[in-house]
Formats: sequence, C-alpha cells, structure tokens
Amino acid sequence: MGNIDLARSANLYEVLRDLGWVLESEGQNNWRIPGNGGLIVYQDEDGRWRWSHFSEGEYGDTISFLRKFKGMAFSRAIEILAPYGDPNISRKDLSGSTYMKSTNSASTGFLPKKIDTPR
Repeated sequence: MGNIDLARSANLYEVLRDLGWVLESEGQNNWRIPGNGGLIVYQDEDGRWRWSHFSEGEYGDTISFLRKFKGMAFSRAIEILAPYGDPNISRKDLSGSTYMKSTNSASTGFLPKKIDTPR
C-alpha cells in the first residue's frame, strides 16, 4: 500500500484528537466539531473516513480535510496522515509522539479559524 492509500485509510477522528481538536460524539463513528456550522467527521459504511460541512455544502476525505482546513499542500497532508493508516505503526507510537509534536509545531495555526484553542 502506498502513502496516498495509507493517508486515505487514516482514522480522521484519531488524527484530529491527537492534534488537539475538540470533537463531540453524535453517535457511532460520527463526531461534530463545535462552532463550525455543521462540520462533521464520520466513518462511512465502507469504513472510509469522511467529513461534511453542511453549512458550506462541502465534503471530502481525510486528505481533503487537511487541505481545506489548514491549506496544506497535498504532499504535507500525505506526510501527516500516512502513519495513521499504516497497520505497522501502533496508536501508542502516534499519540503524544515526537511525530505529532513535530506536526503540531510545523503546522502553526492548525485549527480552523472558528476554533480558538484545543481542549
């Protein structure tokens, strides 16, 4: 599996949680990002992670989420997401890891404009 496929299979909920985003459960595999006009992160029936921004009529996958809400280049989004889709990397290795700390410091202002600070 290549890095793009790994990035597309990344658990978007875990990525955002590890980066300090506030997510409120709305049922099984469905989370709202408060204060962002209906911005939802969910896992579809095929197990793929998606997002929908109802007030803007936009939606996409894990890669497009980082591109849309951070303005990241495609290659940077792949770099951040691929480890989350890699079955050879444990959650323990990702959460609170040097990798995520470097991602946070390299991604100044990672949170969307309407969310002031992570929890």
